[in-house]
Amino acid sequence: MNIKIIDKNAIPHIVILIFITIEVLFYGPSNSGQITLASLSYLTIFLFLLVNFQRGIFFYLIFSILSISSWSYPEFTGYNFLGLRIFDISVNSLFGGILVVFILIREKKIQINKYVIIIITFLSLYGLYNVYNSTNYLNNYIGDIKSYILILIYIVLIKCINKEYRYKLIYFSIIYTLIQLIISYIFNIRFSYDINSQYILMNSFSYILPFTMLFSYKYIGKINYIIFTSILAFFILSGNFFIGGKFIFIAFLVLFWAIYHKSKILFISSVVLFLVFVSSINEILLILQDYFSGTVTANRLAQIQFLIETLDITEVAETRTSLGNVIAEVYTVFTYFKDNLIALLIGLGFGGGVPDVHNYLGQYAGAGGYSEIDQFRDNYFRMHLPITEIFLKMGLIGVSIYFYFIKEYLSNYNMKSISILILVLFVFYISKEMLLLTIVFFYFPINRKYDN
Repeated sequence: MNIKIIDKNAIPHIVILIFITIEVLFYGPSNSGQITLASLSYLTIFLFLLVNFQRGIFFYLIFSILSISSWSYPEFTGYNFLGLRIFDISVNSLFGGILVVFILIREKKIQINKYVIIIITFLSLYGLYNVYNSTNYLNNYIGDIKSYILILIYIVLIKCINKEYRYKLIYFSIIYTLIQLIISYIFNIRFSYDINSQYILMNSFSYILPFTMLFSYKYIGKINYIIFTSILAFFILSGNFFIGGKFIFIAFLVLFWAIYHKSKILFISSVVLFLVFVSSINEILLILQDYFSGTVTANRLAQIQFLIETLDITEVAETRTSLGNVIAEVYTVFTYFKDNLIALLIGLGFGGGVPDVHNYLGQYAGAGGYSEIDQFRDNYFRMHLPITEIFLKMGLIGVSIYFYFIKEYLSNYNMKSISILILVLFVFYISKEMLLLTIVFFYFPINRKYDN
């Protein structure tokens, strides 16, 4: 007689639940316990790879998404599943790279979109040419190569698993990200953004969870949808969930995007109504600042209010704020490029950086914005907004491709499209986990139903 101790369909849920619980409970500065548990996570993946190769890859990808991200480590380096390093090399990236080498040996041929290969090849060769001409710095070039080569690594890994596993990556991410937030809240384990603000821990999926959740009812069921959205709304409205400046802009984007797809007439009416009430925007912002008083959200709302009141981007760029930093980057890159037609058209390639021509960027060096060597060289090569990064690396041609791509997803009304729009417009390249999440959504089979 066969006795089932654990249903095989329950195994992924049990493994993931254990993983996210460990990630939360062992959150903190580097310690031997965290390193040991991260190592055990990689060992678990290795064992799954031996038994079922696709399932092993699935666990590597889902662990990478659900691991507490660098977002929750502003004050110290974490040595969890994502943060573990050996000789300053990311174990997560190294493990993924080794998997890809094995896949390519085993599968012989994995098809990757030719335009992705063309763009990465061009940026690599053009960036190397600029290194040779002493326009770009070699270590910046290597840094960009290490960051963007992950695009190819993640594409290969995701294409190696079937559609059911691709579907589960998003399905499980929605459910277990919320559970992870609940665990963090129950045990009161939080990260500190500044001296006055503490928030429940976030993985990479947390960034888009509030917006993905709005369109997830057809995937998680109506009852779960009501329960999950209610819990998430509580976290947001009670100030437990981190809300930055980008979150506010995303909220407006999602609102108008949803209205546009529901009714063109309603969309036009909403825009007109918004413009009519824009004169009262200061009062609205003040009310919201009062509600979120003492949080980062209030600070971001104050920055937006300052921009509206001044209507002078140069004045905002001079302020030591997140919004000021983003505006300063756009203004700096455009100013530097406007007298260089080639750079304006095709950028500088991988490793490309710009001098601080307006003295706006130096104030952020060594404080989480740029490295001190960027300030010493007067060469800033990583931007905080995707469009600025693309403009810097690929010029106006790259920006044109970027907007064409965005237009394609603006025309579709579903969870996949809005998630990709948010990631591509705001964060897709800022960390390896965000890059992974973006690519996972690209390959998400939106029409497949999964009920287990």
